[in-house]
Amino acid sequence: MTYFKAIMTKKHLSLPLSIAALSLMGAVSCNSSDKAGNTTVSESFTVDSVRVADSIVIDGSKAACYFNVAYPSGHGALSDSVRCWIANQLAYIYASDKGAGAAVFSGLKGNVPAMVRLTVDSLLSASGREIEEGMVGFGGYEYNCSLLEEHSAPGYVTFGCTYYYYGGGAHGVSRYEPATFSVADGRRLTWDNTIGKDSRKAVLALIRQELFKPHDGYSLADDLLIDPDSLDLPAAPPAFVEGGLQVIYGQYEIAPYAAGMPGCILPVDSVLPLLTPEAKALLGRKQQ
Repeated sequence: MTYFKAIMTKKHLSLPLSIAALSLMGAVSCNSSDKAGNTTVSESFTVDSVRVADSIVIDGSKAACYFNVAYPSGHGALSDSVRCWIANQLAYIYASDKGAGAAVFSGLKGNVPAMVRLTVDSLLSASGREIEEGMVGFGGYEYNCSLLEEHSAPGYVTFGCTYYYYGGGAHGVSRYEPATFSVADGRRLTWDNTIGKDSRKAVLALIRQELFKPHDGYSLADDLLIDPDSLDLPAAPPAFVEGGLQVIYGQYEIAPYAAGMPGCILPVDSVLPLLTPEAKALLGRKQQ
């Protein structure tokens, strides 16, 4: 049985943009004036969603996909940037072939529901071929993707992509990647534009302090695959979430499978002096 449903207008936000951002935007929905009388522009940021659940059964072996993807349906720099990031996440998943997914999606012009459907079809097709070739392990195949808006504030919007794959064996593999986007111009946070080079040692010290806090007599520092002193910034980008700056490491990046995806949230007040002016602007804080 195939279940394919788009749930429209999950959330509607009117996000303020400066006039300087107009050169990076397409059409905008409305104009308004701030208290000082300056003209400001708002992008209509409407978040819709698409859910797809589909499966195949061949010779008693099953492959199943469960996707829940939220995406902006409006126009403007922010919406375009978020849709581009979503396309990259789906391309990464697409039949385990990032290059093929990117090529296929390039002609869809940001049509996220079509991208999701094609991703599911590619996974089921690839799984079907492997089942027919006798490559399936015990338990069949499962692909589970949740790509949702996780947090928003006047200056930024944060999305997160959680992906789980099981192809037989003792356990599956999980991946998580967040993304924080500037409301003003759609730019996405990276470690390079969030933390200055001169501040990285101080940020890593904060991460070690939060990440290795003992809980019930156990500390992650006692169960690492690396030397605690050699801890570096994670492969996943930083993200602003409720409470501060989120830091998250992938499975096996610094710790064994049993540790999952270790992470912490650096409180805003502790990390604020170490942020770049660009990152501070997203929080509405001035350079100190």
